[in-house]
Amino acid sequence: MSCLAHALSSTRRCAVRALVALAAFSLSVAAATASTLEIVLADGHVEVLAEARIATLTRHEQVESAHGETHRFAGYALREVLQLAGVATDGLRGRAVATVLFAEAADGCSAAFALAELDPTIGSRQVLLADRVDDMPLPEPMRPWRLVVGGERRPTRWVRNLVRIRVVESLR
Repeated sequence: MSCLAHALSSTRRCAVRALVALAAFSLSVAAATASTLEIVLADGHVEVLAEARIATLTRHEQVESAHGETHRFAGYALREVLQLAGVATDGLRGRAVATVLFAEAADGCSAAFALAELDPTIGSRQVLLADRVDDMPLPEPMRPWRLVVGGERRPTRWVRNLVRIRVVESLR
């Protein structure tokens, strides 16, 4: 084999190895960026909802204003996401009315909601688990999810970079 033929053969092998490595890297990045949401149930069981599973729910849109700007958010009704994880959200009674949800961001910020706020027979508050704003994916600091709470005067419970929701039943 001539030096030129050997060099070309070696270059092709390197190119193939580089493509294989690039493909493997792309797959690992895709897996690492797949959005999940943990729902920690009152009994301590953790339901991890993958984006694909959440995407089986009906998409909703909400137009909300915060900090003097109005945006159109798209995503999923939080009460439907909770139902997907096995949390009852309709027709709450007794101790269930005292159940609290803690929405937690990756940076440690959190907000609390009464589960009864989401029950359509009690509070019927529209809380959206948003993954898009103004027809675009959420910007990086807000990913993977952002809670958008309809009708609030200040967006203090609009948890961005949401990764977990803890369900805590009445302490009685």
